[in-house]
Amino acid sequence: DNILEILKASGIDLIFDLIGDTMNIDNCNLQKGLCTHLIVTCSNPQSKQYPSQKNGFNNLAQQLKKYINDKDFAIYVCNAVCNVCHDNPKHRDYAINSDILEAVCSAMDEHRGKDGGDKVHESGCMALRNIG
Repeated sequence: DNILEILKASGIDLIFDLIGDTMNIDNCNLQKGLCTHLIVTCSNPQSKQYPSQKNGFNNLAQQLKKYINDKDFAIYVCNAVCNVCHDNPKHRDYAINSDILEAVCSAMDEHRGKDGGDKVHESGCMALRNIG
């Protein structure tokens, strides 16, 4: 299983690192792709056995702040946070001790009352629930 191989090779850390390392590249689609990797990788129940060894949520928060006007990206980030933190106390602790809570709330505020804002709120609430 490819996901298991990614997890065993510290794949969650690698994805978070890539999110941070590409901060100076103006490519929201690249960030959506990296979030998709987090979403898919952490949807696998085995991801709980291979948690991240460092806190990458600040990288994710910085990218969300950078592309806050893109509702689809906000949804990707929230879904990634939701899956990364699901049933994972270590990742929840990382999230709580990062800027991601503020970034998710800011994205929800930014899209309130706008087209598709309800989807940002839905995914944001799921992310916050899984952090809490």
